Amino acid sequence: HLRGLTLAERFAPSLELALVYAEHAPAMSLVPMFNRAVRYAEKSLKIRSDLGDQWGQGQSLHYHGIVLYAASRFRECIEKCRKAIRILERTGDYWQVHIARYQIAASYYHLGDFKAAIREAQLNHRSGTELGDELASGIILDVWSRATGGAIPKQLIQRERTKPRHDPQCKTQVLFAEAVRLLATGDESSAVEMLKQAVSIAESAGVKNAYTLPCLTWLATALRTQAEKQISWLPTRRRRLLRRAVKAAQRAVRAGRYCANDLPRALRELGVLRAMQGRPRAARRLLNRSLEVAEKCGERFEFAQTLLARGRIGRETGWKTAAADMAEADSILRELNTA
Repeated sequence: HLRGLTLAERFAPSLELALVYAEHAPAMSLVPMFNRAVRYAEKSLKIRSDLGDQWGQGQSLHYHGIVLYAASRFRECIEKCRKAIRILERTGDYWQVHIARYQIAASYYHLGDFKAAIREAQLNHRSGTELGDELASGIILDVWSRATGGAIPKQLIQRERTKPRHDPQCKTQVLFAEAVRLLATGDESSAVEMLKQAVSIAESAGVKNAYTLPCLTWLATALRTQAEKQISWLPTRRRRLLRRAVKAAQRAVRAGRYCANDLPRALRELGVLRAMQGRPRAARRLLNRSLEVAEKCGERFEFAQTLLARGRIGRETGWKTAAADMAEADSILRELNTA
């Protein structure tokens, strides 16, 4: 990739150089070097604008949106991808339209606007199904499942799971959608196994990006939920589940170095788990950090969920801010539900 970029830069600005620059943007977002990625997306768009390449401008805007999503700049991502879709629909590139719309749906989800996320996810799934774009109809289910709290039609996921797929990322995301649905039904054991399978597929293929890393965080959620429901008289199994959940949460927190989209949730899971292990001070530090990241990224739903967790733990440990935390969380959640 870098060799091709270097070769293209030896000549005057061209459509080939613009394409290499466009591809360099999402490539750098994996490192992650987001500032560099944004610069190259902008350089690509300028060349294509100067040369009058309409389709190319749509692709550059789309790839810029991918970078912004990975960088947790969700409102900017929506803006760029909206512009990209308007151009790409005119030029007939619906494969890229579907991927750009995924970024929009997922950005709405992280912003806590679940109604908009569901609307975009359903639109993308319907379009992908009608046009035979099995990638689009598959990957969008993870947003649909999360935005509905797992209340996604089982048959939709089953239909996508039966399709022969060779893309490990798409396989991972379809399994992720099913795991969230299973978790919502109270079947934590199956959700854990599904998430472990999803993580294994992504890791075996060497895929580590904004679309596969959330599986680690949700694995911690599923394991923590399992531990909470453990009612055995002997504490051995519960301690074992807590250790597994902590390990998954720690991995998810480390993954936040590559993409911070799910970092507020990962930090919250680890904080709650520390509280369950009898370590309230460690829990509070992690929850405070979760709030900081959520506020920085504009993730209001995650911010409210962490406030709620801090309030509940604080109520049991005597933290003075417990009542205020729960009141603020309730206010934010009511506002988001009526948005």
